[in-house]
Amino acid sequence: MSQPTPNSAPPEWAWFLQALDQKLEQVREKTDSVLERFHELEGHFDQLDHDFQTSMHDQKMDLKELSQSIQYLSHKTQLQLKDADNSNNQFKHETDKRVSDIHFATREELSAIARRLEILEKLLL
Repeated sequence: MSQPTPNSAPPEWAWFLQALDQKLEQVREKTDSVLERFHELEGHFDQLDHDFQTSMHDQKMDLKELSQSIQYLSHKTQLQLKDADNSNNQFKHETDKRVSDIHFATREELSAIARRLEILEKLLL
């Protein structure tokens, strides 16, 4: 028995083959539509991924710059605190010296006044 060619199918199968061709064409169209949508979404995803990577790179650079700024400011603040502490210590030392000098001068003045009073008392008595 020889196999019939597609064009020589029995007439009772013609409607079935025609329906099958229509279904196959619908599947091809649907597949083409799905593939086209897939490629659109793939391109959109690639663009989103690129934008995301660019944004992440920019943010990493910003964070690195901010970290360096914070380190610089921290170091500068430590130096300023040390300078302020040194200035405060120097001021305290100078103030203590002045108070000591004033105390000594006051004691000397009081001693001199006490001697004069003794002399006056002796002269008056």
